[in-house]
Amino acid sequence: MTRFSGKVTLITGGGGGLGRASALRFAEEKASVAIADVDLERAQAGAAEIGSKAIAIRADVTSIEDCEAMVKTARDSFGRLDIILANAGVGGEKVEFVDLPIDEWDRVIGVNLRSLAHTCKAAAPALIDAGGGLMALMGSSTGGWDTILGSGPQMTSQEAVKAVARDLALELARYRIRDNAVCPSSSKQH
Repeated sequence: MTRFSGKVTLITGGGGGLGRASALRFAEEKASVAIADVDLERAQAGAAEIGSKAIAIRADVTSIEDCEAMVKTARDSFGRLDIILANAGVGGEKVEFVDLPIDEWDRVIGVNLRSLAHTCKAAAPALIDAGGGLMALMGSSTGGWDTILGSGPQMTSQEAVKAVARDLALELARYRIRDNAVCPSSSKQH
């Protein structure tokens, strides 16, 4: 298949897990892929597996400056940007709310939501310049469906991903940019 031939995809948290699997799949579909990860070695390993149509970028997506540099590197390398998969995030410690240190709440919310805002804010102008595109925001299959004891910050942030996607869909539609929350299924039946 070649559904994404000529398209450029930027994936945050692309060095492992769903991010890496997504990078490989986009490459199979003939997209050029920029793999961004806080761990440059993981990103480089993914890019090496794809070959010449992939680059690795070290980016801490909790930093707006890193996100802006990440988008610039992708555009400079491939000439455009069409698709963003905002996949970076953390699960956090499994601690019941009454025992949860507020620093852990702040860390999980900060990584999962601030990184999403930074990534989308940095990428939107590039997608507008390309005449449109897609922002896919990775959410959780369980956020909002199940209650997982001790996962308050992670579940809260993942529910917020859906709200951010709805807001961006409304705001960016006039630029032909689609925004979707992607919530991978789990093995549980809902």
